[in-house]
Amino acid sequence: MIYTNFTQRSPEWYAARAGKFTGSTAADMMKDTAAFTTLLNRVKAERRFKMSQEYIDSKVYELVTGYETKTQPINLSYGQMMEQPAREALEEHSGLFLEEVGFVTHELYPDLFGSSPDGLDFNACVGAEIKCPVTLAAHYKAFGVMSASDLKTYNADYYWKCIFNMICTGFDTWLFASYLPFVEEKLITFTLLRQECEQDYNAMVKRIEY
Repeated sequence: MIYTNFTQRSPEWYAARAGKFTGSTAADMMKDTAAFTTLLNRVKAERRFKMSQEYIDSKVYELVTGYETKTQPINLSYGQMMEQPAREALEEHSGLFLEEVGFVTHELYPDLFGSSPDGLDFNACVGAEIKCPVTLAAHYKAFGVMSASDLKTYNADYYWKCIFNMICTGFDTWLFASYLPFVEEKLITFTLLRQECEQDYNAMVKRIEY
């Protein structure tokens, strides 16, 4: 595993992510095989990007400027504010020590793929994807996630991001957690195992290694 300890959302972190496919857009890689194949061929040949026109433009901008394009909706700002207490709650619940890392790059393709896990336990080889919804309904909906297919149905973006993070880190276990501190059931968790999503895991590996 190749990783940096840049503070997430720092200028160095954005620069490390610029021009790369990341966990935040992992689901986009799996939506259209032809589009992604065209895109990846172009990346490897020219270091330029082509998927949806908006995605193309953003990646070309990143390559030229060295900075990642980004938006900051209120949900994301709230999620960032709650990330540390959520990680601490997950540590207490799981018994893991979840170290925050800056950016993890794929060992075989460090210039193309990378992710920013919400926490890694290097001893247990377990990673974490933590969400901090702003509504009670969104939080309690996570109670329905009891299998890999449930997570995929609940939110495909979260599901593919967990798998992408597994691939980048080499870990076979990923915790998904929803955290809302103002209710009794403040932490809802599900453990995604590679063996439970092996088919999709292998499909993403094939997409990356095309």
